[in-house]
Amino acid sequence: YNHARKTMFIPFPFPHAQLSAFFVFTIMFAVPLLMDEYSNNIYLGALLTFLTVTCLAGMHEVARELENPFRNVPNEIPLVKLQALFNESLIT
Repeated sequence: YNHARKTMFIPFPFPHAQLSAFFVFTIMFAVPLLMDEYSNNIYLGALLTFLTVTCLAGMHEVARELENPFRNVPNEIPLVKLQALFNESLIT
């Protein structure tokens, strides 16, 4: 519990988050140029570019989601309500 509480109250370093976003943005433009030089086949280069950029952008999105794990988003499980129902069932 204490480790989860620390994760919730200690903010993620803002400069690190901005550098990560800038890195992903830079990769989106640099990888196609590099893949053009790397592969002789245009279809292979396009496929490798798509996979590389998609994987890096996906990892960035996962990191953004892990940055604030306890936020209240409408699509998440209603834990407060479920905990209240569980506590009520224990009492009765």
